[in-house]
Amino acid sequence: MAASEMVFGTVLGFELKQQIASRMLECPSNLEKSPLLEFAVKLLASADGWDRVIFYALWPIGKAQNACPGDAGPFRGAWSHSV
Repeated sequence: MAASEMVFGTVLGFELKQQIASRMLECPSNLEKSPLLEFAVKLLASADGWDRVIFYALWPIGKAQNACPGDAGPFRGAWSHSV
């Protein structure tokens, strides 16, 4: 949950999030439980401008997922089956 809060939260700036995401990818097994988080971290760590656009397009979904604790998130089940 802390990783998702960091990625989809508003406390940290984009550049710091990008640096943290790069470090998170050094141990990707920690991200395997959440396909949305894993995808977002890969986008966030990328230097590609289109990946940044896609990240910001997914941001509201991640924010909504963080608002619903546990498996009650509106996109958890649908996302995990589509990736």
